[in-house]
Amino acid sequence: MAVGVPIHINHTLDITVGFSLHDYTPPAAPTTKVPALPTLEFPVPHFWPPGVGSGAVKKTTTVFVGGSAIIQEGHDLGPLVPQLTFVQPNLWNLVFPLTSKRKIMFQSFYNRMDKKQVGLTNLIPIPLPMLACGEPISIPLSFPILNFLNSVRVGLTIADFVGGWLNILITMGTEYLIKKIWPGKKDADGKDIRTAKDKIQENLGSALLGTLAGGISTSVQHLIDSNYPVKVDLSVKITDKTKVGASVQFGSADTTNNPSSVTGSVTYTNKQKNQEGKETGKETSVTGSAAWTWDAGDKKNKEGGTLTVGANQKSPTGNSKAEGTASYNPHNVDAQGRNNDVSVGGTATHSSGSGGTQSGSVTHNPHAPAGEKTTTSTTTTSGNSSTTSTTAPNATGKGTTTTTTHTSGSSSTTTTASNQSSPFGHPL
Repeated sequence: MAVGVPIHINHTLDITVGFSLHDYTPPAAPTTKVPALPTLEFPVPHFWPPGVGSGAVKKTTTVFVGGSAIIQEGHDLGPLVPQLTFVQPNLWNLVFPLTSKRKIMFQSFYNRMDKKQVGLTNLIPIPLPMLACGEPISIPLSFPILNFLNSVRVGLTIADFVGGWLNILITMGTEYLIKKIWPGKKDADGKDIRTAKDKIQENLGSALLGTLAGGISTSVQHLIDSNYPVKVDLSVKITDKTKVGASVQFGSADTTNNPSSVTGSVTYTNKQKNQEGKETGKETSVTGSAAWTWDAGDKKNKEGGTLTVGANQKSPTGNSKAEGTASYNPHNVDAQGRNNDVSVGGTATHSSGSGGTQSGSVTHNPHAPAGEKTTTSTTTTSGNSSTTSTTAPNATGKGTTTTTTHTSGSSSTTTTASNQSSPFGHPL
């Protein structure tokens, strides 16, 4: 297995800083715009709260270094990163942070934590910049300043390095083309007058060019090392509330760790506003996705399809989430050689503003023997106390076992009880 050059990882508390280019308009001449003025991107940690809230921050949940989560592939600090042009005052100061980014462009293919590649950014000795927002294009001049103090290092291969820089250069070129092809439509006062059709065309064109960038960089990586799969991703915002996506991965010589698969998704998000047009903090989202894996190497039980539908509601007083899943895995056989190819299930979680959480899940396998079809689990959390109760089929197929665990602070107690009847009430 390729190891590569050791690079220090980044964790959530590592500070990043950078430089970019942004427009300048002095208050004394509001109709004047000076393009591409040098801009300081303020020092902020990877665990940037607006990025966490928007879902842009990608970090481990079970692997930590010094108590901090490790940054993963796809990570972005997200919006509201403070920025100031070198010439002040500037009327744009409060505008360009709204769409800011500081994105990881490199990852360690052979080092994965929580099933995702470790995201890499580094200043010395090998520069691996993050890509920050800018005008007219993004600028790769953002770096961590203290990650060299981290004791954990992972390997950077030639394919990782080449693929990351290709992704940066193609992204910058793509942004330049987009600005040339779709310069935008504004009236004499600078107001956006694009129609819904104009926006869809821009979003689709931008997405296709982004897909081309990813496809080229991963194809080159595959030519360097055949274990790397070719990836093609497409994400399009077709309305202000609706986003659709598709992804395909194939070609790896190591399909056990890089399975060949295709996925599709659609997300609808509605942020409630009051009569003044201001957001109230209430948000409802509905998602649907489908995935099919046709080659998982030695992990044949991972081949097949999954269909997922979910809904999420957020409000200042609490959050609720529900999700239903159906899967078909033709090679999924249990330890006794019995067919477990079909599974349906659902989960539901509610968290209150006071910090309490209730969640439940159920999984049903219609092809399993009687008494082994259904598994249920419930969890209630309040403060530092939690209770989890799980009812699952016995290995013998003669009923179920309920396991209840109660945790309070550092202490924990577990009890079990056997039920000698089917979850559906049929005698065994």
